[in-house]
Amino acid sequence: MVYSELIVWAVAISANVYFLIFNPEIYSKTLISNTFYKILTKPWPNYLIILLSAFGTFLSLYFGDELLDILENSQRVRYLKYRSLLSLATGIFLVVIFYYLYKYFLNLFGLNI
Repeated sequence: MVYSELIVWAVAISANVYFLIFNPEIYSKTLISNTFYKILTKPWPNYLIILLSAFGTFLSLYFGDELLDILENSQRVRYLKYRSLLSLATGIFLVVIFYYLYKYFLNLFGLNI
């Protein structure tokens, strides 16, 4: 699954590079694609969103593999050893990231709550 995900990311990056160079007006059609254009054209701090997406994708692959290992139960020693610490760290990380991403996107869209 990791290899197929790497291929998907390579195709997506290649397509976006192509459209940024040869047809950037395609991003102005919808609000979401226009926001994505802003993310692609302003590297800092917007690339953190793309890095977070990549991290989430491959983290979900890891947990998907863990779920498949439940069937065998022979490779789950590492997970069972650090389960509580992993759950705590994941929870704290998600709360902090979602809070700051929420504030960032509100600002990006010009919304004041």
